[in-house]
Parts: sequence; C-alpha cells; structure tokens
Amino acid sequence: MISDDQLSEFYRGYFVGSDGKCFSNKSGKMLILKTYNSGKGYRVIKPYINGKNINMYIHRLVAVAFVFNEFDKPFVNHIDGDKTNNDVVNLEWVTHKENMAHASSTGLMNNNKRSKPVICYLNGVGKWFPSTMEAQRLGFTSECISRVCLGRNATHRGLHWEHC
Repeated sequence: MISDDQLSEFYRGYFVGSDGKCFSNKSGKMLILKTYNSGKGYRVIKPYINGKNINMYIHRLVAVAFVFNEFDKPFVNHIDGDKTNNDVVNLEWVTHKENMAHASSTGLMNNNKRSKPVICYLNGVGKWFPSTMEAQRLGFTSECISRVCLGRNATHRGLHWEHC
C-alpha cells in the first residue's frame, strides 16, 4: 500500500497515488479503483461524481497532484512513451510542440502516417507528390489540395488533384 504522503485527494473521497494507482474512500475503506483503456492507450478511471461516472485520465491526475508545472504548460508527456506508465517520475509538463517533437523523435508518431500521396494533373500530365505537405513546399496550399481530393473543390490553382 502507498503511504499517505504519496496520495493526493483530487475529489471528495477520491485519491491518486504518485505511482498512478487511484483509490476511493467513499465507503470509509480505501479501495483501489478499476482502470480502463481510453481507446487511445491511456488509462482512465470512472469515478462517480455528481450522479455520473466521469472519465478521468490518470496521467493528468498524477501530474496535477505531483509534477510542478512552473511554466503553466498544458500537456502531460509520458517520458518513456508508455501511455500506461503513470508513475510521477515518468511524467512531465510540455507544450503541444514539445509533445509532438517527443513523439516524433522517439518513433511514437510516424509523421507520414496520415499523409497520402497526391497527384496533380495539367493537360493530362500528372506530377506525383508523397504528401500534400510536400506539394505545399512548391507554393500549393495543403488544405486546398485536400478539398479537391475530397471533391469539395474542382481545382486548386487551376490543377486537378487526386489521392493515389
């Protein structure tokens, strides 16, 4: 069992430990709360608050309670990349940019995962790009290319675009 100095009450009768374990003392007895997968790999608890079960991300509860946020950064990063490791030593406050850079540098996020190759046509001749972002480097607008590919616009800068 975790010691009292490593527990923080986040709501009346609900506690989080510095190791990421969550407890309820609603019945007068300290009980470990069941955790669930958020669907995106994060662990959540569902405490009963104001007549409803509320999803709460455990890593945020631990960070708010135990990780000093000197620069008021809005995101919590798992240093080792393991979304289930909610121990205080594995968490840090970051900006969105820092979080994305960490995910990219550690291989947690494939920068090309969401990118689809595109082809632009002019007079029946096609030019292939590995992504809309690559086409953007030549002065095209990524969002406009996507609108053409999705059928929302007919052309962008006089060119027809298609996903490969």
